[in-house]
Amino acid sequence: MKRSLLQTSQDSLATPTVSCSASAMHQAVVYLKTDTGINLIYCKSRVASVKKLATPRLELLVVLIGVRNLNFAQKQLHLPVNRKFLWTDNHFLVLHLIASKKPLPTFDQNRVNEITTTKDINFRYVEANQNPADLVTRGASLQDLNKCEPWWHGPKWLEDNEEA
Repeated sequence: MKRSLLQTSQDSLATPTVSCSASAMHQAVVYLKTDTGINLIYCKSRVASVKKLATPRLELLVVLIGVRNLNFAQKQLHLPVNRKFLWTDNHFLVLHLIASKKPLPTFDQNRVNEITTTKDINFRYVEANQNPADLVTRGASLQDLNKCEPWWHGPKWLEDNEEA
């Protein structure tokens, strides 16, 4: 595993990116894109609650975990950050967070408030089969992850995406 995340020039800026997934387990993966490449820097998994949650609420919790992880990673890195992106495979949730003014139940509204108070995060949609956080939730073994380039360095589309 690559240990150095130092940038090669003082002018380059870091772009932390989170990819989120939900199922029986919540997963958020943080990648850092610098002028030296893209690397996995942090991931967090949680087992889903024993109490059965509706899918929209589960997705909301996963995005909240992603926002918290992105903020945590930024604080720990002590690097100048250009832009932050949070990619999720729930298109409805992305639209809801950006545009909805509809009143929500208190539990959901508190989570939406925490998510939206971080103003500098750009929310984006990613297809579920392109989401690297889904690798773990689909049951990839440690041996599979160890050999998986998209797990360690993000998916190809992240590298090619000028925006991210």
